[in-house]
Amino acid sequence: MSAQVEFVWPLIGHEKIKKFLQAGVTERRLAQTYLFYGPEKVGKTTLAKYLAKTVFCKSFAEYNKLSNLLTDSASLSTLPCGTCESCQQFDRGIYPEFYLVEREINEKTEELRQNITINQVRELQNKLNKRSFSDSYKVAIIRGAEALTKEASNALLKTLEEPTPKTILILLTTAREMILETIQSRSQNLQFLPVTRNEINTYLISKGVARSQADEIASLAQGRPTIALKYLENQDIVKEQMDGGQGWLELLKQNNQGKLKAAEKMIQGKPSTDSLIKDLTSFSIILRDLLLVQVGQLDLVTFRNLIPLMEQSVKEKVGLDLTKVLQRIEEAKVQLKQNVNARLILENLFLNI
Repeated sequence: MSAQVEFVWPLIGHEKIKKFLQAGVTERRLAQTYLFYGPEKVGKTTLAKYLAKTVFCKSFAEYNKLSNLLTDSASLSTLPCGTCESCQQFDRGIYPEFYLVEREINEKTEELRQNITINQVRELQNKLNKRSFSDSYKVAIIRGAEALTKEASNALLKTLEEPTPKTILILLTTAREMILETIQSRSQNLQFLPVTRNEINTYLISKGVARSQADEIASLAQGRPTIALKYLENQDIVKEQMDGGQGWLELLKQNNQGKLKAAEKMIQGKPSTDSLIKDLTSFSIILRDLLLVQVGQLDLVTFRNLIPLMEQSVKEKVGLDLTKVLQRIEEAKVQLKQNVNARLILENLFLNI
């Protein structure tokens, strides 16, 4: 019998993708480039790291040796084992052949730069081209690959066209359409969809979380397991989310003076563009919940604990076109990215709701 494998990849959801990648491991047909695409916080980075840790693990090398031998006895390998030196180094973030590339912090503004630069890609290429001192795999993850500049993308393409042996490159993106088609065509494309609320709920309950709490967290997570686990670790964040949702409902009740004060409060302390966009995304979630309440789809509402307040808000704002407000929010996000004055954007948005 051939060697058997037990994978330790405790990821919520994405069973088909996990099985596909695990088959690549056991059958030794891993691609040299993967493109993981889908919404934020659904598990793309987590699964990419599990794959990396697996090929670094000493048990992976042993498994390959056993698979090359003709033997009548079955052997079980656990991947990753979690105990070998390679696994421990990876967990501590010091494994020498693992590289993570993403947007860097601008030291002057202390905000994330808009792009991943050609210099970052060239630095990665130099590292990948060097011989591994331990004959290990090299794995590079490019997170937020949609932020690659055109020059960086073209430079990366050369690496894909002439890959070095035992190298795996994993690109993560929320916007595959922004990735060069030539890069897409040279990658194994895997789409990550939001995980069902039931899958997240079931996982949380299996970890001993009370059913009511699991239901609340699964609803707020909106199909994003990473967010669900973050909420589970810190209940204060859940309360902040609920308070924030209630604050947006309060905004809808305000007169013009109150709305202007709300805009002023949002820009206090000169928050980053990413932070403002995140806030407006939260507002969008509340508005979508209001739409669901309007049509009686209460089981799909994200902020379930706020349903009574939402029902009252729907009665009070009968003439408000929620779809148009959602459209205005998306337009405001685009304007923020274009560095239009944040105060003007928010004031114009809030005064028209």
